[in-house]
Amino acid sequence: SDLKQLGFLPNDKKLNKMITNAVKYVDDINARQYAKNPSWDYSHYVYIRDLYPDIKQSTAATRVTNATLQRLISQWREDNVAGKAIAAIILNNHNYHSTARQILNSIREYSKSSVSLGMWWPSLENISYWSMDKIGCTSIILSAFNKIEPTCSDIDKIRQWLILQKGASDWGTSVTTSQVITSILYSGTKWHHPAQGSFVKIGDQLVSPTNFE
Repeated sequence: SDLKQLGFLPNDKKLNKMITNAVKYVDDINARQYAKNPSWDYSHYVYIRDLYPDIKQSTAATRVTNATLQRLISQWREDNVAGKAIAAIILNNHNYHSTARQILNSIREYSKSSVSLGMWWPSLENISYWSMDKIGCTSIILSAFNKIEPTCSDIDKIRQWLILQKGASDWGTSVTTSQVITSILYSGTKWHHPAQGSFVKIGDQLVSPTNFE
């Protein structure tokens, strides 16, 4: 799904068929679970399912999506900031733009920011959401900002914070790292530039060593 968002997924017939079969399998599983347990949270399913709008959803699976939309509209205030970000993305995908913006403003209220560190959410310290820590949760929030207000200045502040975390330690699991990289590449202003050679200066004097390591 990350490769699909970034436009790097190969247009291969065999691969497309595999993806279609996998999505229909997920539709079937969630439709059956919903029939037995309609009170469960199916936002993870809807979030992933929205990445494949070209694959027709079954009638039973559509019921899951519709029920999830109504639950998110009525209950988003009760969720943590990571859950609100997911709710905002899903609702924005289904044209509830006003509610999505309202959720985004709520998320902002829990943030902190500085010129040197960027923008972050202290309340994410003790949250594990979809097996992601604060790094992964912040990248989901970044995706929400990019989806709903793609030109707002907060986006580059969040990207700044995420990149600084990479410099301090790492981004955690491969799942989290993939999520973070996708959210950064898919949002904000252009930060990457062609690589240039390194150089060393002492004062105004350019140092030209004979050996490099």
